[in-house]
Amino acid sequence: WYVTCQVIGFQPIGTVFVYANAEKTYKAAAEQDIVIPLELTRVRKGDYIEMDNVKVFENSNIFKPESSRELDELVAMMVED
Repeated sequence: WYVTCQVIGFQPIGTVFVYANAEKTYKAAAEQDIVIPLELTRVRKGDYIEMDNVKVFENSNIFKPESSRELDELVAMMVED
C-alpha cells in the first residue's frame, strides 16, 4: 500500500506501507489501530498548493458553502506567516 497525507499548509508526503510487517514496524495506538508517523514540512512562499474542495457556483465568482473549510485553513495559514 502507498499511504499519502495532504494537509493545507504542508507539503504532500507519502510512504510505502507493508501490511504484513505493520505490527513490527509501527506502534499500535489501540488494539486494532496502527499509527504511521509522517513528518510534515510547512509550505513556503512560492510553493504550490492544491485545494480540491474550493468550488464556485457556475458562471459566478461566488464560493459554494462547502468551500469554507479549505478557505478557512488557507486564511489561517496566511495569518501565521
